Amino acid sequence: GVSSSTSDSGTISNHASSCSDVKSSASLGVSTVCGVTYPTTGVTATSTTSASYQACMLSCVQSFTCSAFTYSGTSCYQYSIVPTSSSASGSSDSGVVSHSSDCQSIESSPPTGVTPSCRTAYSTTGVTPVTASSYGDCMSQCIQSSTCAAFTYNTQGCFLLTSSATPPTADPNSDSAAVTHSSG
Repeated sequence: GVSSSTSDSGTISNHASSCSDVKSSASLGVSTVCGVTYPTTGVTATSTTSASYQACMLSCVQSFTCSAFTYSGTSCYQYSIVPTSSSASGSSDSGVVSHSSDCQSIESSPPTGVTPSCRTAYSTTGVTPVTASSYGDCMSQCIQSSTCAAFTYNTQGCFLLTSSATPPTADPNSDSAAVTHSSG
């Protein structure tokens, strides 16, 4: 009996492994598309330099206007809408980012007293944002604060507001909600 090892995965470049390593981060709303490139010419894409696939992905996740990205070499291309065409590429990896899942999943069955308002923002003038990892995290902080009547969550952070008197305005980069505290 001859035992032959067909495991040659060690020879694949670090580039490929970084995309496959990231496959586990679906919690961020990212669908990885390894070995594929979206068009980088003739489309509206912003290009920045990123150290890794993961860095490119995270910058897209943190930008509410980024729906998809391609990482090629050290270039990170970000797209506001998911391109309709893509092609196989040995040197590029891509991904699709879904930002809506957090607010929209909560919107379909919100906690008592919470009225979600996705893609809107309250006036946050003079309000210092607190750190929150997600829309749900920001919502929890507002619920736990007796003085919080509404909140807006965006890339700047979680804005806890003491009044929801002025309705929020449309903002593709923010998600908000009004919170009513039940008295006892």
